[in-house]
This record gives sequence, structure tokens and C-alpha cells, in this order.
Amino acid sequence: MQAAQLAYLQNLHQLLWIGLRIKGTPPKAVPVKAPTYTRPGGPSQQEQQRAQAHQARLARLRKFSPSHQPSAD
Repeated sequence: MQAAQLAYLQNLHQLLWIGLRIKGTPPKAVPVKAPTYTRPGGPSQQEQQRAQAHQARLARLRKFSPSHQPSAD
């Protein structure tokens, strides 16, 4: 967000420099490198345990659900 704001202010500064007819060349705008965020490798141990616990709860609940009962055939 700050990188975008800085780029906007630099462009505005250059525009005003030209629009107000200030002598000389406008200062060079230095691009700001925005940080990139990446997710670590795979799911953590805690996330895996939560997923397994969730699947176990679903299995217990489905045991009583009529839509997931095996057919009587």
C-alpha cells in the first residue's frame, strides 16, 4: 500500500513540476519494490490435525444422517 502511495506522490510531483513550469528537469522517480508474500511449503502439522478432527466429526454426524445411510437392498 505504501509503495502505491509513494509511486502516486512521485507521479504527482513530476506532473506539478511540469505544470508549474519549474526550470530544470524533474527529479527521477525511483520505483519502489513491493514486497511479495508467499505461503510456506505445505500445510502445517496443526492444520493437518484440525482437518483430521473435522473429518472424524463429519463421519460421526453422517452416521445418523438418512441421506448417507447405505441402501437397504
